[in-house]
Amino acid sequence: MSQAAVPKYLGRDFQSASPAHRFGMYFCGWTHLWELEKENDAETWRNVGHLNRSDRDRADALAKRQATLFKHVQAEEGLELSATSASPFATGLGMEHPLENGFAFLNPHGLPYLPGSSVKGVLRRAAEELAHADLFRDDDSGWTLPAIWHLFGFETWEKPQEHWLAGFSLDRRDVEKYLDSVDAHDARKRILGAEDPVVTLLSERRIHRRGALAFWDVIPRPKSLDVEVMTPHYSHYYQASKYEGSVTPHDSGKPNPITFLVIPPETPFVFRTTCDVDRLRRIAPELAGDDAWKALLKTAFHHAYEWVGFGAKTAVGYGAMRRDPQEVERERKLLAEQEAAKEQEAKERQREVEAEKARHRQQAELDRVQALSHAQRYEEEVDLALREYRAAGQKEAARNELLRLANAPEKDADNWPADDLHKAASVIERIFEVIGWHDPGRKPKQRQKQEAKRRAIVERLRSAK
Repeated sequence: MSQAAVPKYLGRDFQSASPAHRFGMYFCGWTHLWELEKENDAETWRNVGHLNRSDRDRADALAKRQATLFKHVQAEEGLELSATSASPFATGLGMEHPLENGFAFLNPHGLPYLPGSSVKGVLRRAAEELAHADLFRDDDSGWTLPAIWHLFGFETWEKPQEHWLAGFSLDRRDVEKYLDSVDAHDARKRILGAEDPVVTLLSERRIHRRGALAFWDVIPRPKSLDVEVMTPHYSHYYQASKYEGSVTPHDSGKPNPITFLVIPPETPFVFRTTCDVDRLRRIAPELAGDDAWKALLKTAFHHAYEWVGFGAKTAVGYGAMRRDPQEVERERKLLAEQEAAKEQEAKERQREVEAEKARHRQQAELDRVQALSHAQRYEEEVDLALREYRAAGQKEAARNELLRLANAPEKDADNWPADDLHKAASVIERIFEVIGWHDPGRKPKQRQKQEAKRRAIVERLRSAK
């Protein structure tokens, strides 16, 4: 029967221990000869991967603690993104363990986690891929090498190759600007004086600048841990032992099943990042304004979900993520609101432009009218009234307005120059030619008398001096 390699006084039941202890010092997978138990292997791993109520409560408490702390981060300094694992997630496989396949547990809680340093490494790789034109030629992500250095920190490249550097569109001006932003005055002359400043900068080991971003540890909350098996066929090659007369790698080699822990798919992950915005404003103000760093980081996260992966064994599909549907919906609504706000703002600007044009037209018309003589203004008023009279079907109200205009020049004769009065006489004649020199329905004598009176008014105006 399998047992843990611990003194007897500790007992044999470790189900209440954390998964880290059950996988580590209390691993119940050994025979009495302290060899790995093979017969009960599946049961052993089920015991290791089981998460009891206490484990889940601790994970919930840690997640709530992180969420509470993050609420105290200023809105412009924090970014929180939710995702769900789309494939099994493995982390810490290279850590020491008797089975040679470790797993990352958070001490002292003994719960699975993804270190913030691992998140940073994945996102830096994603940002570099997005910044490289040859990898994502059609992608306008906005990432550049200087932006990566400002946000993630400057990193020396062991052997920067020309064909790889060509995709970053980095030139001497970018190098000079970065050196000025980080106050690298001691290295400035040496780097800019080199034949290739870009390669010299990337080989520089005296510049040590941390980035503005800080990544928090991620505490996933799976219902249990799963077990995966990888079966390499090349043990004879890796261990340099002859097998079937050959030491070259081939698929007919003896398989060697290796079991390791994973976090199952459909497990929620919450990534939290903080940014030293004050520092970023000093060294790269273009990244600090309008939440530009958040937009860049979201692009890197979304790229990492699908193309890079988190944790171990990402090259064979482990660690893939997909965005939280609620987050996608929130982002869609936010984008729709922003578009609606932009559209409303454009409409407001258009209304302001139209109103301004109307004011200009009104002022221009006022200036034009003021520049006219009395007779010119009078003639325009009469022309407008005649058009309305014809359009109204010669109604009484429109006729009365014309009569009022016909009497106006004589009333204001003292204020009008003689030339204007002469012109007004001709305009009045036009009015009476349209509406008649006498009112309809009058008797013959009344008509003659009214017509004579009106013609006398015209003659007085025409003979004014």
